[in-house]
Amino acid sequence: HFCVSAPLLKMPMCCGMARNNRVPNGVQQTDYATALLDLSRDANIIAMSIFCPCVQTAMNKADIDGRECNVCDVMCSYLVAYGQGNVMGCPVDLEYFTRQQIRSRYNMRMDACSDCCSTCVLYWCTSCQNAREIALRKQGEIRVVVLPGGSMPAIPGVPEQQVMSQ
Repeated sequence: HFCVSAPLLKMPMCCGMARNNRVPNGVQQTDYATALLDLSRDANIIAMSIFCPCVQTAMNKADIDGRECNVCDVMCSYLVAYGQGNVMGCPVDLEYFTRQQIRSRYNMRMDACSDCCSTCVLYWCTSCQNAREIALRKQGEIRVVVLPGGSMPAIPGVPEQQVMSQ
C-alpha cells in the first residue's frame, strides 16, 4: 500500500484518498472469497472476460446494481473502452468502480490501491473475480469465519483448515 501520514489533515492517506474507516462496531469486514488468479472455475466467465470484456463488465455492473444487463449497458461499456483509445477493448475504469461497489455492498475491506493496480494490470482476472464474487454472494454461498486476526469469507465445501491457512 502507498499509505502516508497526513498530519495537516489528521488522517492517513492511501493513494491520495482518505481511507474508509466507517465500519460499525462489532461488524466484521471480509475480503474476496476467491483468489484473483483462481481461474480454475467458471470457464464461461473466463471466456466472456477474455473475448468479450465489454459484455462481462456490463454484466458485472448490472449484477451489482441488482438489475438485468441490457444492450445499452454493453454499448456504454464498449464506448468507454474504445473512447479512451484502449485498443484491448477493456473498460478498466468501469470494472474498478464495480469492484469498489462490491466492496461497499458486502462490507469488504476497502483497498483502492490494490483494486486500481489489479484492475489495470490484471483486468481479465479482476473481471472474473468480480463475477464469481457477485454470483457467490447472490447464491448465499459465503459465510464469514471469524479468525483471531480478523475475518474472511468461507465457501461451503472448502474445509475450515484450508480456509484458516490462507
